[in-house]
Amino acid sequence: MRGKFLVLLAMSCLGTAANADDGRHLSVTVYTPAQALVEDERMIDFPVGRSTIGFPDVSANIRPETASLSADGVTVIEQNFDFDLLTPQKLMEKALGNTVRIVRTNPGTGAEIAETATVLSTEQGVVLKIGDHIEVLRDDGVPTRVIFDKVPDNLRARPTLSILTASARAGRRPAILRYMTTGLGWKADYVASFDDAAGTIDLQGWVTLTNDTRIAYDNARVRVATGGVSGGGLGVVAGRGDNGANDRTTVFDLPEPVTIADRQAKQIGMVDLKAVPAEKVYRSVWMARGGTLSFSGSGQPAKADVVLRFDAKDAAGALWRLPRGALRAFIRDAKGAAQFVGEAQIGDIAAGGKVQAIVSRAFDIEVTPRLVSDQKVGDSKFRRAVEYKVANASDTEVTVEIEQGGLGPDAHVDEESVAGVVLDAYRRQWAVKVPAHGETLLTAVFEQGR
Repeated sequence: MRGKFLVLLAMSCLGTAANADDGRHLSVTVYTPAQALVEDERMIDFPVGRSTIGFPDVSANIRPETASLSADGVTVIEQNFDFDLLTPQKLMEKALGNTVRIVRTNPGTGAEIAETATVLSTEQGVVLKIGDHIEVLRDDGVPTRVIFDKVPDNLRARPTLSILTASARAGRRPAILRYMTTGLGWKADYVASFDDAAGTIDLQGWVTLTNDTRIAYDNARVRVATGGVSGGGLGVVAGRGDNGANDRTTVFDLPEPVTIADRQAKQIGMVDLKAVPAEKVYRSVWMARGGTLSFSGSGQPAKADVVLRFDAKDAAGALWRLPRGALRAFIRDAKGAAQFVGEAQIGDIAAGGKVQAIVSRAFDIEVTPRLVSDQKVGDSKFRRAVEYKVANASDTEVTVEIEQGGLGPDAHVDEESVAGVVLDAYRRQWAVKVPAHGETLLTAVFEQGR
């Protein structure tokens, strides 16, 4: 009883302790990779003058230099983070060179024998000096207890942030502790089921939160943020505007408070869209090299990409925002059976934005580009003829989007066999219909400077 009493006495010397269960509100913004901003609001009874406030429920991975406490009429003087945790091994290490009591119990009689021992070493076991002999403390079947008179300084049952404050007035009021921590992470995953016959897609989205901070976050408001943060996490920039976007981060709020236990991966349903209008598109993208139409793949056939394309809104027209993540795609065939077709990474999608996921390559649709001619026209312009042979080995007619990039803002089209559209100053696109088991040749003539 005396040992237990002295342990409790040593812990009480920390000063006024914040009550974690009294008026506590947690807000967590999780960034990538694996760092987060924690806002911990508690009701604290501040005495007038100086007092030490102990926060025992902070992350073991806290970055102490980022911690700040704010409360009305309160000034922070000093703060200390004690992260050496109370374990049997740590107790022995702290007792090095000091005396402890060893109590052994005779298995046959139940009689206890107590001895005083000096701890000589804790490397690869515990070495003790008892009286005039040296002994190794080992598990030899004899029940043995080691009794310590007190808890060593800076050894805590939980990671604890202690803050020395000065309060201008006494009274109970809210205080907010903010800090950055590693050990919290997130990722988004989507499952898309495309109905080819109906031209619709069902989309389910999940956010997986991971916690390796040695504490739980109970009933916390959680936001996940994509993009970068400056200074290794010090300069956190929150989102702005209707879609929470700015130059660095985009912030997505989870729909309701969640509890994230320590050493847990928790999946939270984020989106569940049904029968969203969608299309399956075949697309082939080509680039010019070095400012010319010297194609990187000229004369070499390539399979067309299979792209699922839809807007991030539900059947009723409500707009949704989707954080970046992995999309696994299934396509229902004519018999209604779902077939896995592939996986793609999608970027951050603003509310109602267009999702374009390249989920696979079409084994039966092939595109072969070729630079037909390259002639100089005048002093600084060149006239170039190109062609794209599109072959379709499937049983149905298809439309293939051919996209040519790297043209330059001064390029213009003199001739083309299929009317194209300008995507931007450097890209042009054509929609080419190809009959079943047939071929279509797309031709175009450009003029531009070198």
